[in-house]
Amino acid sequence: MAEEGRRGEEEDRGPGAAHRGFVLMEELVEKLKLLNYEEEVLVKHNMKSLSRHYFVSSPYLASNPGEQFYMFTIIAAWLINVAGRPFTEPQEYDEPNATVSNILAELRALEEADHEEEEEEEEENMMDLEALKLPSSHAQSEPSSKPDRILESTVDAAEWRLEVERVLPQLRVTIRTDNKDWRIHLDQMHRHRDGITSSLRDTRSYLDKLQEDMGKTLEKVGSREKYINKQLEQLIQEYRSAQAKLSQAKERYKQASGGVTGEKQSPG
Repeated sequence: MAEEGRRGEEEDRGPGAAHRGFVLMEELVEKLKLLNYEEEVLVKHNMKSLSRHYFVSSPYLASNPGEQFYMFTIIAAWLINVAGRPFTEPQEYDEPNATVSNILAELRALEEADHEEEEEEEEENMMDLEALKLPSSHAQSEPSSKPDRILESTVDAAEWRLEVERVLPQLRVTIRTDNKDWRIHLDQMHRHRDGITSSLRDTRSYLDKLQEDMGKTLEKVGSREKYINKQLEQLIQEYRSAQAKLSQAKERYKQASGGVTGEKQSPG
């Protein structure tokens, strides 16, 4: 029943759920590289770089649970320290459950601190908005001698500008980019395509110039070869005729030496 339930959950998540771990691991490696973990962690502990699918659990990948757990605890401790909270680096032979409990406790503390900061920012924004309302309400409470159809502000312009400059940085909206959004990937694909096109244009010009230079060099080598062959043609013919005469002389010598050997053997 448990296996059927687990299989049903995977089907509900979609056909790509089985490969979700591979995508998350690749994103994790890229983020760690941006944080310079290679020099901060790997060089310090004399460790090798993480592969693209180091922490992925798959029957098709070789794994070492002990090594992976130690690597995870070292990276987690380093990230907690980077976040501004002191955390003692775990040792290889520490009790695993205690190490995991300490890491989870620090993560909960970080989450609570972030939540408190968000609440404080919201309270400051509320106070700033209330401060902005005060000048307008004060202006409305004052009696005006002008007709109702003419509106005139009684707020000091310099004071208003100072208030705007003070509140403006807190009114800026920050949009966090989501790497999972397909638009981000599409923009990255367009940038890569433009970069490849630009590089290909430069590379093609270099290759065309190299091809032209090689063609000219081959033509020079061919013409030089023809010139040398033409200059040595008479010598080659003389060499060939000398070789023919030498072969004929060797043949006559062989026949003559054979006849002399036969004459020496016949008297015996």
